[in-house]
Amino acid sequence: MNELEFINLVKRSSSAVAPYGEGIGDDCAVMPATNGRATVITTDMLAEGVHFRLSTAPAYAIGWKALAVNLSDVASMGVRPVASFMAISRPEGVPDRWYEEFMAGYSDLSVKFGVPLMGGDTTASGSGLTICVTAIGEGEAAHIKRRSAALPGDIVMTAGTLGDSAAGLSLAERGSSRYPHLLNAHLSPTPQVDEGQWLGSRNEVHAMTDISDGIAKDLMQICDMSGTGARVELTHLPLSDDLLHYCTEENIDPAAPAICGGEDFKLLFTVNEAEADKLTADFTARFGYAPSPIGRITSGCGIEWLRDGAAVNEKFAGYIHR
Repeated sequence: MNELEFINLVKRSSSAVAPYGEGIGDDCAVMPATNGRATVITTDMLAEGVHFRLSTAPAYAIGWKALAVNLSDVASMGVRPVASFMAISRPEGVPDRWYEEFMAGYSDLSVKFGVPLMGGDTTASGSGLTICVTAIGEGEAAHIKRRSAALPGDIVMTAGTLGDSAAGLSLAERGSSRYPHLLNAHLSPTPQVDEGQWLGSRNEVHAMTDISDGIAKDLMQICDMSGTGARVELTHLPLSDDLLHYCTEENIDPAAPAICGGEDFKLLFTVNEAEADKLTADFTARFGYAPSPIGRITSGCGIEWLRDGAAVNEKFAGYIHR
């Protein structure tokens, strides 16, 4: 069974015990706290051979990314990350220097956002390196953003360019040093922690998630959980100049990595249409760049892809972990 099928199995198997708060379904579980606050918890795993290769990814970047993917989940809930825990399964043959560089990357991102590493576990591995990180966030319960809150008519927005990580992965696998921006987007993504907290405080923002598996999958999760559909205009996708140059050289439709590639770890959110212009202006004033409106939530089901207003028959699919 694939990842989604296994998650559904887990949901069915664990349904006999009611969750303490809100469990499986969003980027984080939501645990109730006192005085109108809430705690969110998320866990992500990076496995050698699936999420990274020691031959193509520097140890520093793997350490940075191990924490980054978890902080991105917390950010997508609209609250502040406050702590992390790490478990690591270590195979033989990896030199001490590798672990020193790995922890330097993890530590530097921890310092950047003030998120201490509070504990974890270590064990030996008989096959490959595995890193499992848990991140905890806290904030006002009223600021929590969920995938299930999108409404028909909402504007679908993203914060930052898309598709860079997918192109960076292709370059890394080929050992190419062209387009450092694309390589860095894949190896060392910066989670949108500040943007997530800010968007969490805005009532005009309804649903939110982060883009880990591509818009085709992540927007579909919002639609499924909200009971809605969506319409996306491909010409409105925010694409970097480096990605456009790369796709021209490779004869690739630049929309493809933006929609299907995943691991951009940018925020994807829906906004009340009447307040979208004000939110855009306030966001731009706060962060120095504008969020990108890429489509609209509809009352239908599924995602309709458009190019210059005309329907695109191609079926796009996000990345599915096997």
